Amino acid sequence: MEVTETKGLILFSRDHKEKDKLVKIFTESYGKQMFFVKNAHRKNNPLTPALMNFTEAVYFGAIHPEGLSFLNGAKEVRPFRAIQQDIFLTAYGTYLLNLVDAAIEDRVYDPHLYDFTRQALTQLEQGRDPEIITNIFELQLLQRFGVTPQLDHCSICG
Repeated sequence: MEVTETKGLILFSRDHKEKDKLVKIFTESYGKQMFFVKNAHRKNNPLTPALMNFTEAVYFGAIHPEGLSFLNGAKEVRPFRAIQQDIFLTAYGTYLLNLVDAAIEDRVYDPHLYDFTRQALTQLEQGRDPEIITNIFELQLLQRFGVTPQLDHCSICG
């Protein structure tokens, strides 16, 4: 399998066995992908900063059309430090990423949702009001869950 490169946002990661990790990344080019990272818990692993929650980077590895993909490395790692360090921003950011995870199926190419998610996290990072950002994000994703808000007139009296 050839090595491919794509921008991505870490959705979540979990430990797998003693040394490894499973990491779900929302990629710009391939949608959501689950990656296996061998020896992720090894000291001085160069991938460690790129695998932290609320991190955007250019990831490269073997992306498979089915099953697990394999992550080999990352460059241009950009952590959202303010979100990582503030428990309230972490809660809002986690909620947004969980909404994204639920909004689309794995391996569905959606660069618009990727960009919208990155913009929302950037706004949180810059100190914008997290409640407003979250409400706008929720409204934009409602249609993906089969609900369309009626904003041009009252839904009760017209």
